[in-house]
Amino acid sequence: MTPRWHRIGKYILITGIINMTVALVLLSNPAEERVIPQKQQQRQRHYITNRSTSISRAEVTMPVPEVNNSGSKVMAEEQHKLKDTEHNEPVVKSEIAVYSENIPTKCTKKLNIAFLKTHKSGSCTISNILQRFGLRNDLNFVLPKSEEFTDSFWIIRDSKLDQSSLIPVKPGQDYNLITTHTTYNKTAYDRVMPPDYVTISILREPEDNFVSSMFYFYPSQINMTKYPYIFDDFFSKTQTLAGQGEDFGLPPYTQGERDRALKLVNNLDQEFDFVMLLEYFDESLVYLRRQICWDFRDILYMVHNKNLKRQNYALTSHNRQQLIQILAADYIFYEHFKRKFWRDLTKADGDFFLEVHHLKIILRSVKDFCEFSYLKSNVPLVVPASDWNEPFSINQSECLLMKMAEPEMVKKLMHRAWAKYQSKKRY
Repeated sequence: MTPRWHRIGKYILITGIINMTVALVLLSNPAEERVIPQKQQQRQRHYITNRSTSISRAEVTMPVPEVNNSGSKVMAEEQHKLKDTEHNEPVVKSEIAVYSENIPTKCTKKLNIAFLKTHKSGSCTISNILQRFGLRNDLNFVLPKSEEFTDSFWIIRDSKLDQSSLIPVKPGQDYNLITTHTTYNKTAYDRVMPPDYVTISILREPEDNFVSSMFYFYPSQINMTKYPYIFDDFFSKTQTLAGQGEDFGLPPYTQGERDRALKLVNNLDQEFDFVMLLEYFDESLVYLRRQICWDFRDILYMVHNKNLKRQNYALTSHNRQQLIQILAADYIFYEHFKRKFWRDLTKADGDFFLEVHHLKIILRSVKDFCEFSYLKSNVPLVVPASDWNEPFSINQSECLLMKMAEPEMVKKLMHRAWAKYQSKKRY
């Protein structure tokens, strides 16, 4: 054998011995006995499935409180079923990634919130979040006495407020929440809300808001025979248009007045604590939650009043220039608060976007549960503890509230408000 082949054979022999040694070491130390470094232990992900795992309800430290108000017959029946279930009934665990370190430190929740609804901007979903929060914490809503406007329940229209038109609260109590339609006016808000209230709203990218409004409010002005330029007829006739600016207090038909809008947006910047953006809905909710010290479960939602009639379209460059002129205020407001939004987010903690991702995962589990699973049994969905929440559960009653349409929800709140005001019970 030549020296060259002798060296190759010796190399193969040594390599084989090393591989056999490594294999013996691995076999003598099974994977389940290996020590995980401390930092890796702290952030190791544990996946829990809802197919094979169940825990006792006694393990849930934050059960869903019952809604203490006069609800619908369905709600009452669902709550009665939950009461009759055994204490150790199984519960469905959410299929989410769970982290175990650093559950957030408690802080004082903000209970007094004035929400300015804007049209076709995701505001019905935000209202539902606030309304469920109010029910969970037995808060008082600013609500009209009359159900005349059953589709919108306006309480401040054209910046005017008649307090005699509101359902009163008991002496010594305050209103806590504005969740129905208003035209923004700080003086009117100050008259009904306690001094420490938080003012929030939401905006949508103006072109997208315009398209959604057209399909929702003005379908007769859409000419599908001109597809994809289906708004040509509208732009050839219209010089003014109601937009989100009117919700913020601009007089009707002044959307195109840039100077007026620039002056108003500076005032709004000082008066609003936070303006969310529909395009960054989950990011907005997580940031808001951190600012007002809400629990993670308080920001769960299902989408409301989504426009299912919307279809594909196209705008010409000229159409877009027209829209920028017609809705000048909307573009000014949106750009201003978008810049402020991202300035605020850059100051958030390093785990902010991890929490946003965590929210998205939980929302998928909640949506699946509330749309399909909860009808099959009385088994609630349990969301385990994470870096951002303690464990909590979602039951049938919570699903019904989460899915309840706004007119039905507001009527429910009105009946509850009257019952609460007329009751001799002290709240």
